[in-house]
Amino acid sequence: MYPISLTIFMRNAYKRVYKHCRYTVVGSNFKKKDKMNRIINCTLIAFFVLSNMLGQSPRLTDFKTINQLENNKKQGMWRICDPTKKLIMTCEFKDDSIISDINYFLDSIQIMSLKKGKNSEELYVYRNNDIIECQMKKDGNKTSFVDRNNKEFDKELQDWLFEHISIQAAYIGGNAELLELIKSNIDLSRVKGKKGTVKIQFVIDENGYLINPKIVERSSKLLNDEALRVIKLIPRWQPGNQFGKFVKCLYTVPIVFN
Repeated sequence: MYPISLTIFMRNAYKRVYKHCRYTVVGSNFKKKDKMNRIINCTLIAFFVLSNMLGQSPRLTDFKTINQLENNKKQGMWRICDPTKKLIMTCEFKDDSIISDINYFLDSIQIMSLKKGKNSEELYVYRNNDIIECQMKKDGNKTSFVDRNNKEFDKELQDWLFEHISIQAAYIGGNAELLELIKSNIDLSRVKGKKGTVKIQFVIDENGYLINPKIVERSSKLLNDEALRVIKLIPRWQPGNQFGKFVKCLYTVPIVFN
């Protein structure tokens, strides 16, 4: 099975990169490349894309080798994902500044690349065997995607872009492990047999830390205090990202004592 899968990966990578290498952009004009150079470039780039594709899997990961912080500044390779969408985003940091393209993968295939310039951002979308160049346009609180002529794309593409350019903050290990962590840290001796539900609201900040926990649905004082104590024990999460920027995410978790 592995050689067959490898062949399919390589063919898809080559097809997409070959199409990308067919033209170079010079202002708004397109210039054909020499055929032999095109084939050599495509082969080399396809191999690079393939090596990246095979290394991408939509699993929440720990922070041993990636998503590193030094003095609360992002450093090195960062990788966040949404396992439900099979979506992955990768980029590289130095001293809290992004120094690479921001790449998005869906089901192990690269679907977008966000290139950050000094004064603008350009989004390249690889979809339906085509490359679509987009720019993000902000009008007050509204964000939309437009082409080079400032014309908005149709609703179907807009919806697809919004769905795949945002990733929610997530606990490493997923919701099941988060609930198990909360359950295992509850000290029943502190609540003295009382029953009830406490809802805690908190924020996951841009680096993945849980901050500002507060009770939004109260029970008895013993249950309130124990729920808040347990929530404060939760370690760092995978932070959320929207439009290529790491953002704060608001969560509410009910803790049931029975």
